[in-house]
Amino acid sequence: MSNHTSHSALAHEHEEIHAALHRALELSGETGAAARALAELLKPHFEKEEQYVMPAVSVLGDVARGQVPDNMREIAASIEQLKAELSTMLSEHEAILHAADRLRIAANQEGQSEAAALAVNLKHHALVEEEVIYPAGVLVGEVLKCRA
Repeated sequence: MSNHTSHSALAHEHEEIHAALHRALELSGETGAAARALAELLKPHFEKEEQYVMPAVSVLGDVARGQVPDNMREIAASIEQLKAELSTMLSEHEAILHAADRLRIAANQEGQSEAAALAVNLKHHALVEEEVIYPAGVLVGEVLKCRA
């Protein structure tokens, strides 16, 4: 399939978050400790997103144009996993956002503006996933079922 813009955009955001988090992990004090706690939560969560969400959104544009992806069975399987894991992933977001708040507070107190910005950006990222990306992934599955 030709258009993978959604996949690229989500993957790009994850890369930016990883890069900023990696820099925050190098910090000392409460900011560094908060970044380490956040990293422990993010790693398994991002792995789930890469397995279950990215395949679905990578074909979103194609499906919207009425095309059926070549790897429809793989996509459908990942979407079924997304649906099965969705409540867990949303709970993980709550824990991640709590950890991001801890990072934001510590970073602001210790004058680490980039780490504080990471925490704010992560909150926005999670909201976009919950309100747009995850539902889009599920809808791709429903549309593919109708076309099968």
